[in-house]
Amino acid sequence: MTLRFVACVEAGRLEGETLLLCDSIRRFGGAHAASRISAYRPREGEPLSAATRDRLAALDVELIEDPLNREHAYYPLANKVYAAAHAESTTEQETIVVCDSDAVFLSEPGELALAPGIAAAAAPVGRVGDGSTGPGHDNDPYWERLYELAGASERPFTETALRGRRIRAYWNTGLVALRRDAGLGQQWLDILKTLIAERHFPERGIDHVEQLALAAALARSVGEVAKLSPAYNYRITRRDRLRGPAAELDLPDIAHVHYMRSFHVRGFLETLEPPLDRKSEQFRWLGERLPLKPEIVLSAADSGPIWKRIRNAAEGQLERRSFDTGPEA
Repeated sequence: MTLRFVACVEAGRLEGETLLLCDSIRRFGGAHAASRISAYRPREGEPLSAATRDRLAALDVELIEDPLNREHAYYPLANKVYAAAHAESTTEQETIVVCDSDAVFLSEPGELALAPGIAAAAAPVGRVGDGSTGPGHDNDPYWERLYELAGASERPFTETALRGRRIRAYWNTGLVALRRDAGLGQQWLDILKTLIAERHFPERGIDHVEQLALAAALARSVGEVAKLSPAYNYRITRRDRLRGPAAELDLPDIAHVHYMRSFHVRGFLETLEPPLDRKSEQFRWLGERLPLKPEIVLSAADSGPIWKRIRNAAEGQLERRSFDTGPEA
């Protein structure tokens, strides 16, 4: 099973994040370490630095700067959907792996090599949020209309990543593997365009419409959708809230970490509970590269969950341009 990793990069904080992501694939990807990687810059804007271009070339990363996202350039999260559809139609690898830039791979991601009959693989969202637990839930009319607009006849369910609540199948788009010949990348884009044109947004607005569009695309897929294990799309900012097998994982056990800006905070890894093994190769490797720039400084006066403190600080200290992940899902 051949993979092509796809991520988005734009000038600013995404440069360092994307370089770290690509570097991690080459270092810890195991059998997939030499896979093709495409870094997309799908909107017009400030050019990348020469240093970023040189480093991408050194990592053998294909940089694609076609302005694919013209129609929805105001919506950064559409970037990855345009990139997924383009990669699906222009490459030859069997599986397209769409990654948010604020993530790293720390061990071989074997679950992304899709087995026969599997059309896609993803991790469920952490909590219900814009999802629905089914009939009677406040959000369920939204989901019924979502399925109708997408032409999805199935109504699949899964469980949330944090508390295992049963919800309509709602997947986090921070890491998605799509079998190329299933055409799901283009379907994802088509449904996204429909939802925006119809202004079919949840109560919180457009923020997660790209994620909802994926849920609809996978609901109508002719192939099975595999649920990734807790070692994928691992939400490290919520480490202290994880239960079950996820709570026992250390960095060498984790295939893919979604860090949600936390790697911009100096000393973040050292503050986590339960503590991480500082002697592991992965911990040392990250320690040599963190914090990413620009650095986020947390106020000593702030209280609350670490993910919320980082999110609030990031909104004031980082430019909200480029491929932003939005609020945690």
